[in-house]
Amino acid sequence: MKIIFNLSGLMDNYNAQLKPGESRLNQAQIAKQTGLAATTVFRVFNNQTSQVSLMTIERLCEVFDCDPGDLFRRIE
Repeated sequence: MKIIFNLSGLMDNYNAQLKPGESRLNQAQIAKQTGLAATTVFRVFNNQTSQVSLMTIERLCEVFDCDPGDLFRRIE
């Protein structure tokens, strides 16, 4: 069993709720809204990191209005 980030799923859900004409959320916008480095957002989005700080989790939760557990997913 492996735990991965669910950032792409959260982004898809966010974008699915947009009204016509509203701009879609992308990695660059997440970096800007959170103040995180674009490389950090890229690595989390692509599951290329094995560690992430609590500050990163907190900032992502603020953007997606979610709980920390929503950022992760277990896969077999």
